[in-house]
Amino acid sequence: MTTFRVYENGTFYYFHMGQIMSPFSQEKYDKICLDGLTFDPFTGLIDKNDDKIFVGDILKMSYDTFDGNFTSKEITAEVIYDKELCCFGMKAFQDNEEYTIPFLNLISDWSNDKEYAEVIGNIYETPELLNS
Repeated sequence: MTTFRVYENGTFYYFHMGQIMSPFSQEKYDKICLDGLTFDPFTGLIDKNDDKIFVGDILKMSYDTFDGNFTSKEITAEVIYDKELCCFGMKAFQDNEEYTIPFLNLISDWSNDKEYAEVIGNIYETPELLNS
């Protein structure tokens, strides 16, 4: 069952799809706005602390690169639903450039990859984390 989260007046509320359906047409996993509220869908993934990852969360991801030497790096990104790619992903900024990383690239082995992902905040309460 699809779970959604709503942020209103400093509090998160959680709903299942059947609890919020109304007679309007909307893509199943797109953000749904109803009476000025935004319903953020659960991505189906959990982080290294077993916290559910929702659209609107801010993730810190650790990864390794190789340019002759292995280097560990971190990226901070907003969890999004990418309409063009029709999937959940992360919107990140690096070197003054915005880019999207689809979760489809990561979830082939999410049981191991989740150890590198941590929800550190959300766009409602801690948007400044995206600027760090």
